[in-house]
Amino acid sequence: MSRMFRPSAWLVVALLCSPPAHAAVTSAFGAGELAVVSDGADAITVGCTAVGGNVQVNGADPDTGAVACALVTELAVSGGPGANAIDITGVVATSFTALATRSVDGGAGNDTIAGSPGADVLLGGTDDDTVDGNQGSDVLFLGDGDDTAAWQPGDGSDVVEGQGGDDVLLFAGSAAGEVIDIAANGQRLRFFRNIGAVSIDADGLEGVEYDALGGADTVVVNPLASTDVTRIALRLASAPGGDVGDAQTDHVSIVGGAGAESIAADAGTGTVVVAAGLTGVTITSMEPAFDTLGLDGGDGNDTLVIGAGLAGRVAALSVAGGAGVDTVIARGSGGADALRVNAATPFVSAEGLALIHALASESVRIEGLGGDDTLDASGNVAALFALTFDGGDGADTLLGGNGADVLLGGNGSDRLDGNQGADIAFGGDGDDVFVWDPGDGSDVLEGQADSDTLQFNASNANETIALQANGQRLVLTRDIGAIVTDMDAIEQVEIRLLGGADSVAIGDLASTDARRLRVFTAGTLGGTLGDGQADAVSLDGGTAADALSVSATTDAVRVARGALLLDVQATEPTTDRLVVNGRGGSDTLTLAPAAAAAILVTLDGGGGSATPGDVVAIDGDAAAEDYVIAQAGARVAVTRSAPSPFVVDIANAHWLQLSLGGGADTVSTQGLDATGQILDGGAPATVPGDRLDVADFSGDVFVSPILLSGAAPIVHAGFEQSSNQQVIEAFLTGGQETPPNPSAARGHGTVTLNGAQDAIVVFLDYSGLVGNNTAVHIHGPAPRRVAAAPIIDLPTSGSGSDSFTVGPIAITPAQRAELKSGLWYFNVHSTAPGSSGGEIRGQIDNVQFEDGFE
Repeated sequence: MSRMFRPSAWLVVALLCSPPAHAAVTSAFGAGELAVVSDGADAITVGCTAVGGNVQVNGADPDTGAVACALVTELAVSGGPGANAIDITGVVATSFTALATRSVDGGAGNDTIAGSPGADVLLGGTDDDTVDGNQGSDVLFLGDGDDTAAWQPGDGSDVVEGQGGDDVLLFAGSAAGEVIDIAANGQRLRFFRNIGAVSIDADGLEGVEYDALGGADTVVVNPLASTDVTRIALRLASAPGGDVGDAQTDHVSIVGGAGAESIAADAGTGTVVVAAGLTGVTITSMEPAFDTLGLDGGDGNDTLVIGAGLAGRVAALSVAGGAGVDTVIARGSGGADALRVNAATPFVSAEGLALIHALASESVRIEGLGGDDTLDASGNVAALFALTFDGGDGADTLLGGNGADVLLGGNGSDRLDGNQGADIAFGGDGDDVFVWDPGDGSDVLEGQADSDTLQFNASNANETIALQANGQRLVLTRDIGAIVTDMDAIEQVEIRLLGGADSVAIGDLASTDARRLRVFTAGTLGGTLGDGQADAVSLDGGTAADALSVSATTDAVRVARGALLLDVQATEPTTDRLVVNGRGGSDTLTLAPAAAAAILVTLDGGGGSATPGDVVAIDGDAAAEDYVIAQAGARVAVTRSAPSPFVVDIANAHWLQLSLGGGADTVSTQGLDATGQILDGGAPATVPGDRLDVADFSGDVFVSPILLSGAAPIVHAGFEQSSNQQVIEAFLTGGQETPPNPSAARGHGTVTLNGAQDAIVVFLDYSGLVGNNTAVHIHGPAPRRVAAAPIIDLPTSGSGSDSFTVGPIAITPAQRAELKSGLWYFNVHSTAPGSSGGEIRGQIDNVQFEDGFE
């Protein structure tokens, strides 16, 4: 390092006593020493005359007189307080042949110092100075204040001490192709330029600015954490201060160090910004057709972050994690982004534009940030790196690669498809949809907040799928591929079976979050027609008493168990089967005919507790129905032939309850081995009424219960006829008389036709007559409101009430036809005024009015 020159004592006296050449600048020479001193904000120039070779200070001889430049061995320039402009570029070696040391001290003020072509020592002093050493290996002490050390092509390798304040190295390149290397040397900064082998050794600098200008330049920024440098500006414009590139291929490389570091790159308005640890690098005038950027994490477990704004902003971006376990993160813009990961160049693209052209890292993470983003992967990504997708806020679509990916939906209603590999997916907030397709792996799904859905798409093969609880978690298994999907906080599951004879077994899911299940048996995605194969769907109850109901909606067969709904859609009534298992406890399994008409149904009580026992209940329709109940081995078959046919398979039921609606229904049954029957024909139908036939029973079918040897009981009500009997009812009121009678009396009667259809038994009960009865008859034939003559005389009591049963009474075939056509009526005559022709009347046709009367 050059020695700092201080004026000798006699020179100080000479400077103080000599008349100044200029008002504020004094100079003196003695014993080879030239001293120049300013006491204010001055311009100071030191040089040599072209003719004679004498020293010039501000264009004049030194204050001590003319002196030959060749006699000067030491030069010292001291600026005064204020903004000095000190220029010693004229101190050249060819004139100052004996000069050994030269120094400039700017002093206080915002000074500008231009060094000589030789090796100078330049001091900026206090305040904000600009110091340019020019040629030669200079030493610059910038002093306090925000100073600038300048370098231009042709300058030498300098030592720069930034000292106090915020200091910058301003390095100007050339039109040649340069290689610039910026690195740390301990706590010092080393700025190297290959042309001229220029090396700037600096300390205490906070900023570095490089103007590349023309040429195909390469700039390498190494780790600078040990230095004071916090910012670097790289300007690739073709001209100083310009913003247009030079149409040359410039390359900028940011390199990490040995530790775990974070390097982040993105594009701003007209800039590329890289944050490497504590150092920020700003690159301007990068040309997308020519310039390239490289990020290298170096050693350590590094994180390299790439913003989507870089897509299309550089000709190529290479990202390498280096040694260690590294992660590369590509981030969206905060809007609706489309980010794709590829197994070949470009490895990452954004909005269809190449983002990362070369990639080497153990892990890649794609972050959509805000907006409705689409993140997807293609090719053999698993062979290159582990992949994580983070959708962030918004309704995102995440399509994983062929490896074990991690998918994070974030806030918003997202769609997550891990694709191949054993993936882990987190839905986050919002109503999320998880998708599985044939060829995908065994995934772990965490629905997290809100209502989330698994959409499981099967194949055209014959598949066995099970949906079971594992504690509070939900597990879906598939035999083909040995798939196991482990889930939590999934409220809905949709299984699309497509082709093949498939089986779906659904266990007791009460401990899970599952609330809505859908099984689609259609042959195509989104289709409504079955696949022509025999598909089976089963649903289990629990170990306690359950209530499970099977019904039909406009497009599905629905099973309800508490808060759980299962819909089976696109069913085929002759091939597909629904099995409902009550399992333990005294269960009630209820079936609507419309469901049984849409799919084959098996109802299995499970053989739980016999008290009160498992009940299978079938609710009839409002139309006329025909049922046959029969033992089928250890099971029971319930067959309906009309109005729309179906067969229900029943197992392990203690009771079969059949409740019919309106219409003239027919039930043909038999004694069942272990299943009691509760049969209800419903409200009385018009003649001939509801019919109950019991095989191998010759007794009175209208007595309940019917007990057959070796069989469970048959409890019944609401039937009016059987194969050997028929009951036709009548309800008697005054209003049915012709003309109507105001009497408030009421009566009820039945006519029972025997099996041979040639005799009847009559029952009649009435009370509340205004007068005493004088005659009781059956009249006919006549419809309602029409009078006819008596046919059969019945007993009279001579009072206002009576109850009796008479018969058998023989009838003719003609009379039987009239009876079955509803053309007979009861008529009770009394002594009440106006009641000689009848006080109350009732048509024998099974028509029951409100509360039994009109």
